[in-house]
Amino acid sequence: MTAGGGQAVAVAVGRHTRLGATAAALAVDKAQG
Repeated sequence: MTAGGGQAVAVAVGRHTRLGATAAALAVDKAQG
């Protein structure tokens, strides 16, 4: 699982929904943690 790919997906979803933006923040948190 690549962090870059996860971020790309999360960002793409975030552009459509606020929930996606939250998911993106969590995804980045997990990637860094």
